[in-house]
Amino acid sequence: MRRRGVTLIELVCALAVAMLLLAAAVSVVGPLLRAGRLSAGEDAVVGTLRSARALAIVGGEVYAVRFDTAPEPPRLLVYGSLRGMPDATWNEAQWKADARYAGVSARLPKDMRVVRASDGGVPVDPIWFRPDGSAGPPGGAFAYDVRGGDDRRRRITVLETTGLVRGEP
Repeated sequence: MRRRGVTLIELVCALAVAMLLLAAAVSVVGPLLRAGRLSAGEDAVVGTLRSARALAIVGGEVYAVRFDTAPEPPRLLVYGSLRGMPDATWNEAQWKADARYAGVSARLPKDMRVVRASDGGVPVDPIWFRPDGSAGPPGGAFAYDVRGGDDRRRRITVLETTGLVRGEP
């Protein structure tokens, strides 16, 4: 008499092979997802900086990009109609009193942060763009790192004289 079906050993072997294939797939897909999030974070920063520069040129006034790390996830906010040039010492009240929110913002992926490349992890001062397209704070070209939770990074460069924004892998 012939039995139909599979034995318990055959079932366990099939499950073990499936688990090995699943583990291999996860180890390949995980880094790709993290790289994609890092690229999305870089795109958000570059796009927001370019939008602020365009608003400054078209609107004929200074616009600033503020890196707001307090909420989770962090975000970038664009302000216009500035009275004075913003720096890291500006508190929330000063932003509300001396600037107008321009309605442009971007959210970074949850585990992302933006830091000055030269200082190795110091939070970023606001970046501003003048009506002639140039950028500040002064200092020539300045670079920022978008860092992921696994310490991967993407470099963003802003040229002071022209205000051009470049994302670099």
